[in-house]
Amino acid sequence: MLARRSRWLWDRPWSAGHALRQALEAAQSENLELRRRKPVSPSTLRRYLLPFRVYNVWAEQRVRNETPSLDAIAEGCAALGITAQHNKPLTTDYIAQQVVDFERRWQALIRHHAQSQQ
Repeated sequence: MLARRSRWLWDRPWSAGHALRQALEAAQSENLELRRRKPVSPSTLRRYLLPFRVYNVWAEQRVRNETPSLDAIAEGCAALGITAQHNKPLTTDYIAQQVVDFERRWQALIRHHAQSQQ
């Protein structure tokens, strides 16, 4: 089920998976490399960007509700094993600090997707 859900999110213009694919394609087109001359991989981008992973959960909630519940997002993150530093659960305070950026990103991705469909 997780693989099917991941594929679904990969193609959604508002999702972190879609943004991850765009970032990966940009890195590859610029021939960016990691240490030891290895190419940038999706796991590398995902691993270090906690807000990126939390955004994915927020976006899933945003599809269903214009104002997602911070508690539901925190529970969704916990269910997926997304934690803060030292495996501490994400707090609603942390998520609340990210919401303005998440909404801005959501609107930008929706607008970009609408323009590319014209």
